[in-house]
Formats: sequence, C-alpha cells, structure tokens
Amino acid sequence: MTELQILTLAVAVIVPLSLLIYSNSRITDVRLSLDSKINDCKDTLRAEAKAQHAEVMARLTAIDMFLHEAVMGKLDELDRKLNVFEGKQ
Repeated sequence: MTELQILTLAVAVIVPLSLLIYSNSRITDVRLSLDSKINDCKDTLRAEAKAQHAEVMARLTAIDMFLHEAVMGKLDELDRKLNVFEGKQ
C-alpha cells in the first residue's frame, strides 16, 4: 500500500468516526434538554394536582358539614316530635 492509499483509508475511517462522536454529543444535548423539560412539566403537573386536591378536599369538607348539619337538624326535629308524641300518651 502506498502512503496515499493509507492516508485515504485513514481519512475514510477518521471522518465518519469523528462525525459519529459529534452526532452522539448532539443527541446527548437533546436528551438532557428534553429531560429538563420533562422534569419541569412533572413539577408543574404535581403542583396543579396538589392544588386540585386541596380544592376537592375543601369542597368535600363543605359538603360533609352541610350534610352533618342537615342530618342533625332532622334528628333534632324527630327527637322533638317524639318527645311531643310521648308527652301526649
């Protein structure tokens, strides 16, 4: 093999390998960027879910209090009626 053939072969091997390494570093940059964006989205979703959970819990507490007052009011009313009924007998 002549020196020119060896040089051509070396360039033919080195150029694609260097491009592959450069491309791989670009893929890594994209992956890191995508990972950071996904983490930001996860944090945002977690915060929104936490806010929704707090809102749902507040509504459930309000409904619970309303039902408790309604049931206790009816029980008090039934107790008064029962006392009136027992008093007549």
